[in-house]
Amino acid sequence: MEKDLTYEALRVCDNNQSKAAKQIGISERNLRYCLKKWDVK
Repeated sequence: MEKDLTYEALRVCDNNQSKAAKQIGISERNLRYCLKKWDVK
């Protein structure tokens, strides 16, 4: 679920991590941590 929400936010925000983080209500740092944890490049 968390992955799906994150991927959808990134898609909607044209892979802009700052905008995606704001959209889902987390910090940009937390978003980057999750992407690293899931091994997303």
